[in-house]
Amino acid sequence: MVDGRNHPRSDRATEPLGALRRAVDDLHQAVDERSSLGTAGLDVHRYGSSLVALARVLPGVEQALVRYGDGRFPFVPLTPLLVADVRSLGLDIDLEIDDSARSTESVGYDDGGSWWGAMYVMQGSRLGSTVIAERLAVDLPDVPRSYFDAAATDARPAWAAFRVAARAAFDGGQADLDRAVHSARAVFDALLVELVRADEPVVREGVAT
Repeated sequence: MVDGRNHPRSDRATEPLGALRRAVDDLHQAVDERSSLGTAGLDVHRYGSSLVALARVLPGVEQALVRYGDGRFPFVPLTPLLVADVRSLGLDIDLEIDDSARSTESVGYDDGGSWWGAMYVMQGSRLGSTVIAERLAVDLPDVPRSYFDAAATDARPAWAAFRVAARAAFDGGQADLDRAVHSARAVFDALLVELVRADEPVVREGVAT
């Protein structure tokens, strides 16, 4: 779901991104299996549930990435588009657009490793959006999808540029990699929690809906 697990597989075993990928693969796989985005037979209800889950996590991550970025890799947040799509579906959720939200509460983004770990998840998410946007255009052409359309724009060259920048950024050795793993796992874990939550029935006055 988040990145479609479709990254180019040229990371050598000794490279930091390859090690990062392996260290988060279990949570990454769990998120993909829980999400219905990018799957055949996606309906409006499941699409909305997945958007809600993303909107409870990604805005806080985007804000932190902007706040603590050091200019070595450009990043444009897409939170306004994600929130607009959720609200266009008529969904009312309590969004905490803050870097102290669930997704970042255990991560200090003021160190380089943590920032690159979260950016790994975010750039992978945008790469996966290329598949999601194409499927939505066919299966659900009338749903609001400005977030996925924008995320998919230039996602492949952006991922290639990220790989180059990330390799150069991991100059702190194992300590930087450990922080990146912790950060990426925190974001994946938050996404998994919210995907489960979004699928739970809403109870109003004792009636499940």
